[in-house]
Amino acid sequence: AADAIGSALESDSADTRQIVVEGVRKNGRASDAIVDRIADAAVAGRVGAEDASVIIGRSGSTAIERMMIEVAGESDPAARRRGFEVLGGINDPAAARALVEAIQDARPGSDDAIAIDAALRRWSDTASTRDAAGWRAWWTRMNIDGSASQALGQLVDRIERANERAARAEARADALALRLADLHARLLATLPESDRDQRILELLEDAELPLRAAAIAQVERMLRNGRILPEVLRAGLLSTLDDPDPTIRITAGRLLETVGGEDFAAKMVASLEDEADPAVLSAGLELLGNRARPAVVPLAIRHLDDEDPEVVRQSARAVATVAAAGVLEPERMAEIRAAIPAADEVRDSEIARLVVLVAVDPGEPSLVRLLGHEDRHVRRGAAEGFLGRGQREALRRNSETPEVRRIAWQAWSGDSVDPEGLAVLLELRPPPEAEEADQVNWGLAVARVLERLPVGQVLAADDVLGDESARFDDRRAALVRAATSESLPNPDRDAAARRLARRLIEAGRPIEAANELRLLGADADSDLGQDLFDALVL
Repeated sequence: AADAIGSALESDSADTRQIVVEGVRKNGRASDAIVDRIADAAVAGRVGAEDASVIIGRSGSTAIERMMIEVAGESDPAARRRGFEVLGGINDPAAARALVEAIQDARPGSDDAIAIDAALRRWSDTASTRDAAGWRAWWTRMNIDGSASQALGQLVDRIERANERAARAEARADALALRLADLHARLLATLPESDRDQRILELLEDAELPLRAAAIAQVERMLRNGRILPEVLRAGLLSTLDDPDPTIRITAGRLLETVGGEDFAAKMVASLEDEADPAVLSAGLELLGNRARPAVVPLAIRHLDDEDPEVVRQSARAVATVAAAGVLEPERMAEIRAAIPAADEVRDSEIARLVVLVAVDPGEPSLVRLLGHEDRHVRRGAAEGFLGRGQREALRRNSETPEVRRIAWQAWSGDSVDPEGLAVLLELRPPPEAEEADQVNWGLAVARVLERLPVGQVLAADDVLGDESARFDDRRAALVRAATSESLPNPDRDAAARRLARRLIEAGRPIEAANELRLLGADADSDLGQDLFDALVL
């Protein structure tokens, strides 16, 4: 089906493409394969941004991640701009979060930065242009990490379909209920906070589905406005996990995750035990897989061989998240290995990640071959698995592709930093033709190592860098740190100061070299002062 849709979207006929898009829109949540076809057509300009936003927005946070991957893989600035426009039209904070992260990596004033800023202004419905720091501050003030908008969209669709199937009397009753919910929503906006909280709590327990949906929407609005959720409403959301409507349950779970509630996982798992609807099951597993929650593991293992591929994918993701956090029970390992395909049969990124994370020997050749898989999503998933297992050497040796190389940067700039890691990062430098985001991310990896190096290793790291000009200011900061460290003996501090001065002079900044040495206590008659004179003259 996805291949047929992809072929139709490549048609020269605009009418054909529009018919296919309308069909996908009416079908609700789309599979990953269909999302990939829509994303590809959107960045190519064959599908309108509004249509793509609706389809991808209804298909979950994974779909948004896949859209972002599609955009990152494009070399054409116009195609990336169209991709950012699609993300800006998705009414889900996950899209805004992805855009905020993307603008951090974009060069200020570049085409990407301008396009991302426009997308974020559209998403936030504001006219003010912000730089990367401004959008990061805006996102922090929002104080959200999740969304109920997708689930509410599904809820509205279900209500609309119910109205179409219902008799006239039932349709009239539903319409009246919706009007009542709207009136309640308007009333809630005018009430004092204490009265509003109590009224929302009552609506969460109402027998009418639209009224419960209105209450959920009001809670989401409160979170978007940066309000801290009171305990009484948090307890109300927990009780909503028993709601007979699965969409309400999923929505409540998303909101509870937003406020950092961990105690809802067991209740959410219990609500999914007998769930027969694959869409609801995959949405619930997706939510539970956002963090390491051991309670979901038994349920997820049972669905690793489900008939629905999206359920299998989200099950693998949930288990992999627990495994990557190191809290997976050892006795579950064999059970998981028996339920997942062999490495040579893997065709999905989450399965690839899980296969590596639970492998007896992550160095097994069949697993390493996944790092060179023809599908870039599978390569990335496998690389994330090797990262979780601490196999940074395997990532270094198999970093021919951008997907693996990006994960290798994370591995070699992670918790364990040393001059060797810096040397490997230089080896893994992206080629000149690589996209700008890769150049920036590689530089940030180098900076992370320099920032966290023990002062006793700074000079060795500087030797490794040699004449390398990248991240010079971070290198300078590391040398200053060593030159002023009270934990180093005076000769080592002086050596760091002399090295700092020489690097600044070599960079054509002799005045700064003199200023730095003066701050470090040098004068015309000191050894450091003589070193500076020698460096300037010789």
